[in-house]
Amino acid sequence: MSKVIKLKDLFSNLNNRIKDIEKVLLNNRSTLYDLVEHVNYLTSYIEESADDELSSSEEGTDIIKLQDMVDNYIKKNDSLTEFEEELEKNKDKITPGQKGEA
Repeated sequence: MSKVIKLKDLFSNLNNRIKDIEKVLLNNRSTLYDLVEHVNYLTSYIEESADDELSSSEEGTDIIKLQDMVDNYIKKNDSLTEFEEELEKNKDKITPGQKGEA
């Protein structure tokens, strides 16, 4: 009977780990999607500015939007880096599948 319980616990832990990996992959996918959107925007902006002459007010607005997008990406990347560093520092304290107060 104890072997059955141990196998059940083992499969439960494996299932929890797989769920955690899926969450990380979804987060990475979302970040990559945002990055691709930003690159596409940059590409289209560069193509438009090379083909058309923009008025100074339109150019200023586009530059501000572009700067905001770059700033948002840098903030997300910095927070993800900080989170990874915190996980690395505390990985010995983390028990996979454990639920409770943080």
